[in-house]
Amino acid sequence: MNNQQLINEYLKSRNISENSKTTYYNNFYRLLNFLKIHNKYILDVDINIIINHLNKLHRRARIPLLLILKLLYIYKHKNINIVDRELKNNKIYMNNQKSLINKNLINNSIKFNDLISILKKTKNNNHYIIFYLLINFNVRNMDLIIKKIDDEAQIKQNENYLYFKNGSLIYHRGNYKTLKKYGIKKQIIKNEKFINIIKSIDNNNYILLNSLNKPYTNNTIQKYIISIGNLYFKNSNLNQSLIYKIILDHYTQKKDLLRLEKIADNRGHNHETQKVYYSTRTRQDLNNLQDIFI
Repeated sequence: MNNQQLINEYLKSRNISENSKTTYYNNFYRLLNFLKIHNKYILDVDINIIINHLNKLHRRARIPLLLILKLLYIYKHKNINIVDRELKNNKIYMNNQKSLINKNLINNSIKFNDLISILKKTKNNNHYIIFYLLINFNVRNMDLIIKKIDDEAQIKQNENYLYFKNGSLIYHRGNYKTLKKYGIKKQIIKNEKFINIIKSIDNNNYILLNSLNKPYTNNTIQKYIISIGNLYFKNSNLNQSLIYKIILDHYTQKKDLLRLEKIADNRGHNHETQKVYYSTRTRQDLNNLQDIFI
C-alpha cells in the first residue's frame, strides 16, 4: 500500500462530512510535504523521527498533522501512545494560550454591556442579524449560513432555515457542530427588528450574502464577523468564540445557573458547572427564559 491508497481507504471508511474529509486529506498531504517522504509509506517511518520534524513547526500547525497521523495509526492498529501524548501536550499548551488571550481580552477590553450596545447601533441589517444571533442564541459560524423559506415542507437535511409559521419566526438549525449529539434545534425569534429584517428578505434566499451576492461559507463568515467586529471595537478581532466567552463569563460571574443552562442548550453542549443543576430545570424553564436582548 502507498500513501495515496492509505488516505483514500481511510476516508472511504469514515462516515463524516465531505468538508471533514477534505480537511483530513489536505492535512495528510501537508504532513507528507513537510516530512518530504512522498515516496516512503508514512506508517513505516519511525514516529520519533516524525515528531522531531514536527517540533520545528508552531504548535498550532502541529496539531492537525498529529491528528491525522493518530487517526491513521488507529485505523491501521498501530500503537498511538507517542503520537497521542504529543497531540495532547500541544492541545493543552494551545488551549492555555488561548484561554490567557481570551481572559485578557475579556478583562481589559470588551465587556458584556459593550456587546449589547452593538445591537443598538448596528450599521446595517447584516450586522444586526449576526450579532443578534451570536448574542442571543450563542451560535457558531456555520449556524449563520441560513436560508429563508416560506414553508417548512421545503426543509432539507443539514441546512439552517428561517421561516414563519402561525405568525412566529422559527430558527431551524439542522447544520451545527454538535448536531449528531443534540439533534435539530428549533427556536422562536421574538425580536421585532429582527423579524422585520427577515420579512424584507425574499423567500428561498440566503439571509446573509457577500459582496458578490453569494452565500458565505464557514470560513468566509468567520472572516466577515472579525471584520465587522473591528468596525465596532478597533483591532479587537472579535469573533463568535470570543463573543460566546464574554457572555459565558458574564453569567458565570453572576452565578445565573438558569441562563448558563440556556446558553449550553443553545450552543449544543453540556457545560461542566451546570451538570449538577441540569436535572432540576425543565425544558419549559429554558424556553420561557427571555432573550438577552429583546
